[in-house]
Amino acid sequence: MDTPMTGNLPHQCCGGPSLGAEGVARLRAELPAQEVVEEISGLLALLGSPVRLRVVLALRRQSGLCVCDLAELTGTNLAAVSAHLQKLRLAGVVRSQRDGQMVRYTLLKVEEVDQLEPMLRCALGVSG
Repeated sequence: MDTPMTGNLPHQCCGGPSLGAEGVARLRAELPAQEVVEEISGLLALLGSPVRLRVVLALRRQSGLCVCDLAELTGTNLAAVSAHLQKLRLAGVVRSQRDGQMVRYTLLKVEEVDQLEPMLRCALGVSG
């Protein structure tokens, strides 16, 4: 038996969207574009690692940190921090720059990380 569809959901799931077609269209127009949602989702997935999140937060506060600094700050060994930095670099979140024998890291997605700060404060129970 064919089920009438509204968008991707069969009507029998709950009788159809309670918003109606106009309400669904209005709300859909208020949501961020699919590309934006995918980029945010990718960044959140990448920052799902506590080490990568700490690295990004540290680089937000102090640019130009080296692997040794980040290993010390995160309590992680050099090899592990290097692997996390490579993932962040490949995703375009950080940039590396050689300074003699030292490689320094800089956060590229500053605005995106700044937008996460209120959520992080809320999660930690910290106001303003």
